[in-house]
Amino acid sequence: MALRAEGYGSFDRPYATAGGDRAPSMDMGEMSRAVFSRLRLLVPCLALTLGLALAYALVAPKSYTATMSLLLDPRERVPAGIDAAPLPQNPDPALVESQMRLMTSQIVLLKVVDEQRLADEAPGLIGSLFEAVRSITGEAAPTAEVRRLAAAEKLAKSVSMKRSERNYVIDVEVKGRTRQQALAIAQALADAYLAAKARLTDDISDRERAAIDRKLNDLRVRVEIAERKAQEYRDKNELVVSEGRSSPEQRLKDANSALVVAHGKRADLEARYAQIKSTLAAGLDAQTVNEDLRSPVIEKLRSDYAALARDEAYAQSVLGPRHPSYLTIQKQMESTRAQIRAEQHRIAQATERELKTAREAERTATKFVSTLEISTNKVGDKRVELNDLDRAASALRASYEKALAARETVRRDPISAPLAMLISPPSAPMSPSSPKTLAAFLIALVAGLNLWIAAALVAEYRLRSSAALAPTRPREVGRPTSLGAAAASQKLWSPPPRGEHEIPELPRSRGAPARAGPGSVAPAMRAAGPYRVEIDALFANLLDALAASGRTPFVLVAGAASGSGASTVALSLAHAACNRGLRALVIDRNERAPALSDFAEDFEPATLRRSGVRARILRRDGDGEILLQPLHGQDRPVEGVACDDDAFDLVLIDAGQFRAAARIARDSRSIDAMVAVARKGADVARVEDDLDRLGLADLCVALTFTAARGRSLR
Repeated sequence: MALRAEGYGSFDRPYATAGGDRAPSMDMGEMSRAVFSRLRLLVPCLALTLGLALAYALVAPKSYTATMSLLLDPRERVPAGIDAAPLPQNPDPALVESQMRLMTSQIVLLKVVDEQRLADEAPGLIGSLFEAVRSITGEAAPTAEVRRLAAAEKLAKSVSMKRSERNYVIDVEVKGRTRQQALAIAQALADAYLAAKARLTDDISDRERAAIDRKLNDLRVRVEIAERKAQEYRDKNELVVSEGRSSPEQRLKDANSALVVAHGKRADLEARYAQIKSTLAAGLDAQTVNEDLRSPVIEKLRSDYAALARDEAYAQSVLGPRHPSYLTIQKQMESTRAQIRAEQHRIAQATERELKTAREAERTATKFVSTLEISTNKVGDKRVELNDLDRAASALRASYEKALAARETVRRDPISAPLAMLISPPSAPMSPSSPKTLAAFLIALVAGLNLWIAAALVAEYRLRSSAALAPTRPREVGRPTSLGAAAASQKLWSPPPRGEHEIPELPRSRGAPARAGPGSVAPAMRAAGPYRVEIDALFANLLDALAASGRTPFVLVAGAASGSGASTVALSLAHAACNRGLRALVIDRNERAPALSDFAEDFEPATLRRSGVRARILRRDGDGEILLQPLHGQDRPVEGVACDDDAFDLVLIDAGQFRAAARIARDSRSIDAMVAVARKGADVARVEDDLDRLGLADLCVALTFTAARGRSLR
């Protein structure tokens, strides 16, 4: 269960806690009477404050306020002249805040001071007084630079800026002695800010350009040195680079290519020559000539041979084998075959000669490649060093080209970020912005009323302090705490005149539940109000009745009927005691309606050391403390912090109705007083008859009438 700490803290305690003189105190009614009885103080107080307001309106210099608006676009842009994709947009509000600081920087303010000649402006009334005092004392007049800086500082105080969190528009207000001056200063401030912003951008570009130029000069020298070293090394070692290769490597590559061609050509000729030799050895006829042996001559002879073959077949079938034409055709065919064989032998001889030439070319290429390989191996180490020199020169050349491109980018006109533009030119109303005469007189009126009230209360306090105040009741308490503890048999008082009290309605929030009655007691007793005033008066009446106490008094609080408000009155009296720095114990004996026991369930538990009774800590305030012993507290298990039984100044018993109170008084025989509670409008005679009939009339020291509402007050 969560522990509540309602009532804890530093509350007002207007009463003294010891037996000395009490400080003068007043309730709200007395304060009202004290104030209104001194109406004669109202006129001088109002005259004083209104006179001060009038003097302020006459003496204070007039000033006009000019307003303007600037838009700051914090998005970054690509420099002009560069074809590139837009930059990622992530606006930074800190850029806008920085620009606001730039607008009120000394550079901008001094430029405005110089343009508007604010340093030579005539001083006002107060400035004239200071100059007069300075001339009397013989102090040297400020120099022109000091006046210039003072004017810039004064201008900074007259400039105010604000920006909404949802946009990048800056509203600037500038004050001046006249409307024209305010407008001129505002326009000069905007121009000086934009010029300073452009100058700042140019300065940054110039510094970047100078840095890049220094880097370019350094890189240029280093590139020249590196390339010169590489060229000198080539000249020294007679290395010629062609297409990224030195001369021996290029020649070796060409020789290898020639060797591969020669090798292929030789292999092709060998295969062709072998095919021709096999064809000639087989003795093929003219009709089955191999492709390798074909040539235009053989093709022509084969065509002639085919024509003769057709003629032979025709002559044999028509003329007969013995015909002269047939025999002539055969002779021609034999001659053609001989020519074909002769051409084939010629082709074979030519192929053999080509094969010999290819073999010789292959041997020559192989020898040349071997020679070049030896030369390449000799210059290999030199080539490695040359490559290192070339790489170093290439790296420096790349850095130089990159820096050169960066410098070309810087040379272009940049667009600064954030981009500032004046979207609302300076404007000023026709009426001055200060002094605010109406506000000054309203404040003076309120101040005069407060001064009147304070003066009246001080006068009343001094009047009461001068009077002799009776000391509060002296008492020495033995402080037994439990209702069952031993107590003296004699009563502590002789029956005083019974006091009557009208308790107003307990303030609480609308719609609060029934338990809000006890829960609203602590706020009502810590704040000034009619309810606290009447409870304090009831508690003072109770203290007067128990003034002769030699021990802790036990007081019954009982109601004439259910719902009269006895539980709330008992708890309110406990708070009144705590306000005075006393420790009070509230004992719930209202069995029909244990409102206090239910209310205390959420508070911190405690246990009385000697009796072992379970309790709840309702409030702790310095020396003051309130503990509540709930109904059937002796039947609960021991828990919480341990408290001293002999440390209470007052014991209040919530008895419920009169009949239960009479039974408690008979059984305990230790009750010292009783507070009777009845609802407002109840029959007083009937209430007194009930007290006499139940034997409570001698104990009753106060009869209280409450404005209870239903079951909220018990």
